[in-house]
Amino acid sequence: MQKIPPEVLSIIFEFFVSSDFADPCSSLILGAICGRWRALAWSTPRLWSSISIEFDRGSLVDKLQLAREWLSRSGQLPLSITIIAGSSCDLPPLSVTLLSALIDSINGYACRWRVLNISLPPQMLPLFHADPHGISILHTLTIDPAISILEASHGQVSKKFNPTNPCPSPMVVKIFDIHLQSVGICWDKVTHLDVDHFSVDECFEVLRHALSLTNCHFDSIMIMANEFNFPIPGSILYHPNLTSLKVNFSGPETFFQHVSFPSLLFLSVDSKSFQVPTQGLLAFLRRSSPPLHEFHLLSFENEDEDSIIRILSETPSLKILHLHSIPSDNYDPSRVFQRLSDPSFTLGDDGTKLLPRLETMSYIGVLRDEPVRLILG
Repeated sequence: MQKIPPEVLSIIFEFFVSSDFADPCSSLILGAICGRWRALAWSTPRLWSSISIEFDRGSLVDKLQLAREWLSRSGQLPLSITIIAGSSCDLPPLSVTLLSALIDSINGYACRWRVLNISLPPQMLPLFHADPHGISILHTLTIDPAISILEASHGQVSKKFNPTNPCPSPMVVKIFDIHLQSVGICWDKVTHLDVDHFSVDECFEVLRHALSLTNCHFDSIMIMANEFNFPIPGSILYHPNLTSLKVNFSGPETFFQHVSFPSLLFLSVDSKSFQVPTQGLLAFLRRSSPPLHEFHLLSFENEDEDSIIRILSETPSLKILHLHSIPSDNYDPSRVFQRLSDPSFTLGDDGTKLLPRLETMSYIGVLRDEPVRLILG
């Protein structure tokens, strides 16, 4: 090993640290082998460009010092930073003080934030500040306030992640259990969005601003009557670039009644054990006429098979279909399978077939003898 040139050894170190099986402390492990390795590891910035800090166990003072030393070795490379702490009720005053000091140190590298994953109590979010020279290269932002949305609804919404001058313009955004008002970013460059526990008006508002959005996942959309913070669209909300959408919600069909996504290729609708939002989906599909290739209809409970057929009749470009019904004595998928397996079945006088381009189909739910016979031929 002594004969390996340092430039080659540093490359080996980089592969070791970046491997899928690497320990988060791999860079420190390399430095513990011998003095030569330590000197080389300490002077190789790529070994220190990614850091994950958990503030919920171990010596907090030591972790603060370690984080400062770690970041100081990262040279001028873009940084991936993950910082995790418990909920607000778990943090004693000393922890809050040390955590504030850590965030202050991280702010010193704001111009090099490339990936920033924050799982902190809401009161810590306002402590993040932008680079004073107006530089931001932030690509991926994850915010998880480590509390439930119910806690966030009682006073925590005013705690805001809001670095300014410049306002971060990430492309990938993931927000969990926090209101839209608590996220102060520029939305115009966001292409991938994953949110949990937005209200339906917040979904509309982010679609208004994130016009570059191509992939979107709205998980656990909440329908909160008479409690909207943003206006419900008075006209159809048109989004030309969205190609992939996953929605998971319970309640009325409000969402699909107000949107149009004409470029949509992938759609997944999880009804959370409620009936399929048939009228909303039909209106949406007719309005948008998207070139759907893949459609998932999940966790639905519906006694009317004709509604499923009507929805599918509006997706002639579909190649992949996945249906997942909640087990019910009232639901029988026989009619759907019969229509799909019957070559003579048409949707109208023009001879249009049901799903003429379908290549793959999967079904999860109760199967009776007739559907099994149709599937097996």
